This record gives sequence, C-alpha cells and structure tokens, in this order.
Amino acid sequence: MYFGWVMLLLNGGNGRVRRGLSLPVFGHVATLGYGIYLLRIPLWGFLGPTVYAFGSRSGRPTWIVWALGVELLMAGSLTGAYALHVLAEGPFLRLRDRLAS
Repeated sequence: MYFGWVMLLLNGGNGRVRRGLSLPVFGHVATLGYGIYLLRIPLWGFLGPTVYAFGSRSGRPTWIVWALGVELLMAGSLTGAYALHVLAEGPFLRLRDRLAS
C-alpha cells in the first residue's frame, strides 16, 4: 500500500518529495547501509538491556525510554558503519580496483 503512495509521489516529475530524496545526505547514508544493517542487531543486544534498565530505575515513561533507545541505536549504527566503511570497506574497494585494472 505504501509503495503505491511513494510511487505516486515520486512520479510527479520534479516534485518536492523527489528533490528531497535526492539530497546528497541520502546517498551517503545509502553508502553506509550495509554496515548499518550488520551492526544494528548486535548493537541493540548491548544497548537494549542498558536502556531499559535505565528506564526502569529512573521511572521515566516507556515512550521516552523507547525514543532514547532508538536514538542511541541510530547514532551508534551510523557511527559504527562509518568506521567500518573507512577502516574496512574503503581499503578493500581500492584494492579491488587496483587488482582489477
């Protein structure tokens, strides 16, 4: 259902949605996408219990604790994916290009 709405919005030529989704930041995040995918589950395995323990001790509402956990997961995944890209993916892609030529 949502796919149809997105296609309808994007099909409008040079509309605001299409221009917004073509911003360079989305290209950079897409470059880090696989690293984010790889890191999200192990990172949540570490962050999840910590965040919920903090929430239960502090007496904060559940939605605030959940929002904090999501923010920490997003920040940690992006940071870790960037580190993986710089330290592992980038050098191996350069090596591949050098060996393939």
